[in-house]
Order: sequence, then C-alpha cells, then structure tokens
Amino acid sequence: MKQLIIYITIIVLTSSCSPDKGNRLEYALRFAENNRGELEKVLDHYYDNPEKQAAARFLIENMPYHYGYKSWQQDTIKQILADAVKRKSVYGEDLLIIDKKHLDKWSSYSHYNGEKIYDSKIITADYLIENIDLSFEVWKKYPWNKHLSFDDFCEFILPYRIANEPLSNWRKKYYEHYIPKLDSLYKGTDVIDACSAVNLVLKKEWFYYNTNFSLSHLGGDYLFTTRVGYCRDACDVVTYAMRSVGIPITTDYYIYSPDLRTWHCWNVVRDTTGQCYPFWYTKDEIARSVTNDGRRKGKAYRDCYGIQNGRFRKWAADNAVLPFFRNCFVKDVTDNYSGSNEISLPIAVSGCKYAYLGVFKNGSWEPVDIAQIEKGHAIFKNIEPDIVFQLLYSKNGNIETYDYPFVYDSQRIIYFRPDTTQQEIACLKRKYPFQEYLFKYLNRNTIGATIEGSNSPVSAQKHLLYRFTDTLLTNRKIISINQPGKFRYLHLNSPLDHRVELAEFTIYRDTSETQTVPIQLYRNVEGLYPTDQYSAKCVLDGNPLTFFMPKENNVTLTFDLGKETEIKKILVIPRNDDNFIELGDCYELFYQNGPDGWKSLGQQIANSKELYFTVPHGAIFWLRNLTKGQEEQIFFIKEGKQVFSCDINFSKENAS
Repeated sequence: MKQLIIYITIIVLTSSCSPDKGNRLEYALRFAENNRGELEKVLDHYYDNPEKQAAARFLIENMPYHYGYKSWQQDTIKQILADAVKRKSVYGEDLLIIDKKHLDKWSSYSHYNGEKIYDSKIITADYLIENIDLSFEVWKKYPWNKHLSFDDFCEFILPYRIANEPLSNWRKKYYEHYIPKLDSLYKGTDVIDACSAVNLVLKKEWFYYNTNFSLSHLGGDYLFTTRVGYCRDACDVVTYAMRSVGIPITTDYYIYSPDLRTWHCWNVVRDTTGQCYPFWYTKDEIARSVTNDGRRKGKAYRDCYGIQNGRFRKWAADNAVLPFFRNCFVKDVTDNYSGSNEISLPIAVSGCKYAYLGVFKNGSWEPVDIAQIEKGHAIFKNIEPDIVFQLLYSKNGNIETYDYPFVYDSQRIIYFRPDTTQQEIACLKRKYPFQEYLFKYLNRNTIGATIEGSNSPVSAQKHLLYRFTDTLLTNRKIISINQPGKFRYLHLNSPLDHRVELAEFTIYRDTSETQTVPIQLYRNVEGLYPTDQYSAKCVLDGNPLTFFMPKENNVTLTFDLGKETEIKKILVIPRNDDNFIELGDCYELFYQNGPDGWKSLGQQIANSKELYFTVPHGAIFWLRNLTKGQEEQIFFIKEGKQVFSCDINFSKENAS
C-alpha cells in the first residue's frame, strides 16, 4: 500500500481539485498545452451527440490528474517477468518464481524514478473517440445496463485507464477477444451471471502472482499477453475484460491491514440495483453477497476516474490534512462491507482541526480514516467492527496518539486501558498469529513423511526411525530416537504424492541437544528453480526461513553423516514463518499506555518455547524479537493467553 499512498500523494501535490465545474474544461484544455487541438477535435466530433459529448467532457475535465510512468528499467523488468512466464517458472498453481540474479539487480528499483507522462499532453483524438464509441456500444447493447445511470457508466465502463499504467489501445483488443465468448456463453439479462461467464473464461486463461518489483500498473496491452503481477494487476485484467464487454466494474482496496501487514485490492461488479458485489477473480466465484474474505479492512476505499463530491474534496487544498485524505478522486465505500455506523470520540488538542483513526503498523499507527474535530469530539462514520483502532492527530508533521486503543463491537466502544494495580502472568508463544496458511505450511507436506536410517546410501535395508503422524503446532519438531543402532545415512522421505517443504534438518548425538553431528547431502536433489532458491542446500544453512522445495513429488533427501553414528535426537523444521519463540533470541514486551505511547515491560532471552511476563490487566501488547524478524501483531491477554487482534470477534460474541 506504500506505493499506492505515494502515488496518491503525488497526484495531490501536483494538482488541485479546485477548478469549479464551469472552468474545469478550460483548465483541462490549457493544461494540455500543445495537445489542446486533439482534445478539441473530440468535442467537435460529438457536437451533434450531447450524450457522447458529455462523456468526452467527463474524460477531458478529469484528464489533467491522470498520468503513467515510463522508463527503460521498467520495460526491462516487465520483460524479465514475461520470460519467466514463458518458462513456466511457477510454484504451485500461480506463484511466479524469479531468478535471484534479477532480484538482486532490480528489487530496489522504484517506478517512481521513471518519467511521468500526463495523458492530456499525449493522448490523441482517435484514441479517445474509439474508447468512447466502444464504451457506448456495449453500454447500450446489453440489457443489464438498462438502469445503469450515465454517472455510473462514466466510472464503471467509460474510463480509458485504471491508474498509472502506460496508455495503450486495450479496449478494442479485449472487446474483440471477449465479446464473442460472452455472447456464446450467456444470453440473459442478469449482470452477475454475465460477469460470472466472463470470469470463467478469465480463470481458464491463468494469472501468475509476483510481488518482487516496484512497477506501475502494467497496462492493458501487456496484461493481455502476460498475466502476471500483484493483486492489483489481477484486478486490472478483470477490469479491462469486463469493461470491454459492458459489465460495470471497478476495484476497491484497503490502505493497510494490521492482520496481514499489507494492502489489498479486489474487484466489485455493480448490480442493476446499484449494489456492488466484491470478488477476487482467481480465488472467488461471483455471487450476490458481500461476505468477509478473511481480510479485515478497517476502512475500504475506491479510486475513481472523476473527482468525487465526498468529504475529501472539501479538504483538497487544506495542507493541515494528511495527503491521502486530500485526494478528491477517492471514495469511502466501507459501508458496502461493514454497514453504516457512527462513533463519537472525545478529543481536545489545541490548534488541531482533524483527528484520525490508525491501525497498528510495525510499532506505529497507520492512519486509515479522518474526521473533523468539532466541540471537542471527532465523529467517525462507517468503520469496521472488531478492529483495534488508535485515535491520532497530527502535530508539527508528526503523528501523535490520543487516549487508548479501542475496538468498536457494533454497539459500544471497548477501550484497552492498562490497570497497573491488577497484574497477571502472560504466557507468550508467538509474536505473530498462528494463521491458517502457516498451519498448511507446517503440515501439508510433513504429515506422512518418514525418516529412515541405513549404512548404504542406496541400501534396500532401511530402518524406519520415525513417521510424522501428529499435527505440528510449532516449527521445531524434536524427535527422540529410542531404537539402538548406528547409521551413516539418514533418508527423509516425502509423504506419498507430496513435496518436501523442509527448512532445517539437524542431528544430535546426545539427548541434551548440544552435540550436533556434521552432515552433508549425499547427492543434490533438484529444487523447484535451478538456483540456490529452494535448493536442498537450504536445509543445512542454519536459517529457518529458507527452505527446500523440490521440483517433483515423492522425493527423498539422503544425508551423509560421514561414518556410522549413534543418533539420539533429530531436529526437523518444516517450512514456517519463524515467529514462534526461538531459543536464544532476545524479546521485549510493550504495552500501549495511551498518550504516553508504548511502554516496555522488559527484555527476556528465550530459554524455552514460551515466555512469561507479569503484565497489567486490560492492556494491548506488542512483542518484539530484538534478534531478528519483522512480522509482529498486537494482542491482549485473556486467561493468561494471547489473543491477537486478528482473532477479536466481540461483535459476534455480543450477538450470541
């Protein structure tokens, strides 16, 4: 989301929403400078068609605020992605793997270093006319658009661009490709069914995810042949395809999720009733439902082509407002997901006109909403329940906290106020929640695996030492070997028809786990990608975050101990996130003390898989690993155990 915020900030700082409606067209024509004639040709072309001329005015009046980025570096990276797609360098179904040499060279590049190309100064009359004519054709052709207003048409079908991608003649290309498919698959009147029909085609055409590089939106031409990128690029593919056939669609997003430590976006299709239904085309089916996809949003927004009349517009020229909330092309759509609500928070700061709601981000708070302070209160509308928010204000360019973190449970505000007069013992097992994806990493390719011993690397006589049958709930699996015997070779066999996903493999000659046995791979096993990424060497590098992933299923890793050795214990670390309490690492626990910020409860060096702290009752906590790592999430203590913010569900508890 950092990229998105920077992009929005640049728009705000280099333009203004201030020209009034009567002057906006002239402002846009003057902004085009030498290209003014091309824009005037479009207006003249539609002199006898008021509706199309109004559409042209809409595009031209808002055009000064739209641009793309251009650089040879970005073109080079896009070619690297395209080459990887051609080679099908893919893990699983949809994760594109890039060669490490390219990552080392290009991962620090930012597309913001490229040249900014404003649409108004390069766009041609022929381009705009083709875009408008094709948009009108599909708007008028299909029955589900019978009740689509002109204003909604202008935002959901008409725009020739999505964000900051390079301009391209995408619409005709997608139109010619998807119109025949839609017409052959669906002949009804329901826009959701029509969208589902096109979505089925898109699913069959594949998309590979890759987030290694800082690129602008990739553009319609590129994505037509090379389906790769972030979630935003997957959304762009859908937007190009659906708009080209007259299905009203756009993209929503949240700024930052404290649960997943990132931003995310998804598509929404506008129903004939005006309701927008969300979906993520590579993962979801389209339905008339606004179900929770498991990602807490806090606040949801929509970037629009045209200036919006919402609350951000009135603050566009107020430098006291943080940049994101001065962007008058943003629409708050949280009520589409969380319903309508309103909370009033007391706040009194001399000389401060605005308050913000923040969500936790790496020890600070990321502002995701704004309200004007009036009569000592800030009224926030349409926030998502069960999110830990912190009231914030801006002072001398710094973000300051006000009062204590809280959760809105759909009925009331619950504050996390530490009570230092009531102390309790907290047992801490992780610094980041144990989420479903991690559970899969630990278990999907571990349960059913076996460890065997032998004295010949290819011997048929192998002794079964251990079989993984139990569900793993931690990343460190210590296996005690009770069978007598000495072995030179150990064999780790993947479960039947599964891959190994192994991070570390260590052998001990004693029960106290202090005397390790030097080992090496008997022979290399081909990794998923022909570099050190995912290679078998990763299981012996001492880093629990690197892991071996073979190219094929049913693989055996054979380890050579150098000589026949009696084995007492084996440490196995499957693929994991390394956020469990790690022996020997130094941790520090903080609690949030309102306006005073985070207050330390001391440091501990872990000597087991658990940490114990004496903590004040009722507070929100933050555990840091000072030795390594970045993934952290706030939590509170309930009955001595951690409850991470992603697991808060007070509103459901109230309902039951």
